[in-house]
Amino acid sequence: MRNKIIALGFVLFFLFATIIPAQQTNTFVGATGGLQVLVAKVNVSSGQLFCNAVTCDTTIVIVPAKAKITSVIADLTTVFACTAICTSATLSFTAGKTAGGNEYLLSFDADAVAARFGLADANLGASISRATAIQGGDIPSWTAATTVQARFTSGTGNIGNGTVTNLSGGNVVFYVTYEIVP
Repeated sequence: MRNKIIALGFVLFFLFATIIPAQQTNTFVGATGGLQVLVAKVNVSSGQLFCNAVTCDTTIVIVPAKAKITSVIADLTTVFACTAICTSATLSFTAGKTAGGNEYLLSFDADAVAARFGLADANLGASISRATAIQGGDIPSWTAATTVQARFTSGTGNIGNGTVTNLSGGNVVFYVTYEIVP
């Protein structure tokens, strides 16, 4: 089952740069424009996770075609805990561009201690880690929009029953920074 998160605290930041057309012979610039840098800030709380399964996929943001994702940070502000069915000691998150993927954030513990993930290269998935990022990020698709999603996993027991969560608390804020070319 797949839950969709409605971005209650979606914040966009814009940064525009001036592009100067080339002045060389035989050079043609068809269009110029400003580079947009945006940051999506999305809150995911325990009440939004109620899948009748041990995994629960949630949409963080949908980036347009030609967007380059440069950063994904998860700020675990309140640790997640189970009230029944699932076991608190086995709760984790990943983030990626595919269902259950970890292309952006590797698995991190959602039940131990409030912390930030994505600030160290060891937290990053293959698409944006320093060693494997192309031109400082990941362009997931040149022709279509891409859904960036998080997967919440319970190692034992369902996260919910399909309508109600088995979690007593927890909150994580995802920050996805991406650039859009003109």
